[in-house]
Amino acid sequence: MDRNTVGLVALVAFLFALAWIIASAVSTHSVAETPAVSSFAECEAAGNPVMESYPRQCASGGVTYMEDVSFNQYAGECVIAGCGGELCVPADEAGNIMTTCQYDPRNACYGEYASCDLIDGQCGWTVTQDFLSCVSDPARFFPEERLEVI
Repeated sequence: MDRNTVGLVALVAFLFALAWIIASAVSTHSVAETPAVSSFAECEAAGNPVMESYPRQCASGGVTYMEDVSFNQYAGECVIAGCGGELCVPADEAGNIMTTCQYDPRNACYGEYASCDLIDGQCGWTVTQDFLSCVSDPARFFPEERLEVI
């Protein structure tokens, strides 16, 4: 065999070897197993991103799983808390809650047009149409002096 033929055979062998290495690497990565996910807890344990919402949500494979918060059922009294009276919380937790005291005229709407109630085992606001109107334009509902910072 002459030198050109030997060089051509070596080149072809090299290209086949390179193609085999690339094909092996690609097939190894595409077959990598992802943990089976069928609940929020499994999604979180698999290292998927968790959205800080309430309830928290975790996305995996195009499916979003919501955290089950039913174990947090509350049967006690709900009270208004927060510096501006903007929170509705379990009475036994109210003393431990700290909020930033930033003035927001919409906070006056909670005490007047919403009630802090126990709803399906959770403390929450029962709102009226007046409340919704108030938070969109509190100055219309309260005289200016009522909205001043104390």
